Amino acid sequence: MTLTLKIDIDSIGVTAALDALPLLVGAEMALAMEESVHIAQGAIATLTPVRTGKLAAAWDTSVRGFGMDLKGFVTNRTFYAKWVDLGTEAHDINPRRKKALFWIGATHPVRGVRHPKTRGAHMAERGLNIAEPSIIEAFRRAVKRAVDFALRLT
Repeated sequence: MTLTLKIDIDSIGVTAALDALPLLVGAEMALAMEESVHIAQGAIATLTPVRTGKLAAAWDTSVRGFGMDLKGFVTNRTFYAKWVDLGTEAHDINPRRKKALFWIGATHPVRGVRHPKTRGAHMAERGLNIAEPSIIEAFRRAVKRAVDFALRLT
């Protein structure tokens, strides 16, 4: 007795699913990128030093592009975010419009001051390192959703 198996592939259905896959993946990538920038924003904001709260509250996200050509951005609206993140070298501060500098708490006006080097908080790099596994997982889930949907089309 011989056992014969016949395997039949619906080539039209498979072709249609494969044709749809780039669009499905592109749509899912956009969702994954939105999720990823928010994951990164949360991790970075958590690591942001808080004095007044303005710096931590000023993190924004945006996604540009479409399909497979997406770029996600986490930016900070404050002018001093870069200095807090990366630190500063020692530098002189001199008056611009007046002949001397004065601030509340100073005992007298001065012609200039030497600002010491400041250590950066490196919240952006550290936050991205913390967020990386979750971001990779977001994109893995996106590809899986796209492939699973394409397979249902067959």
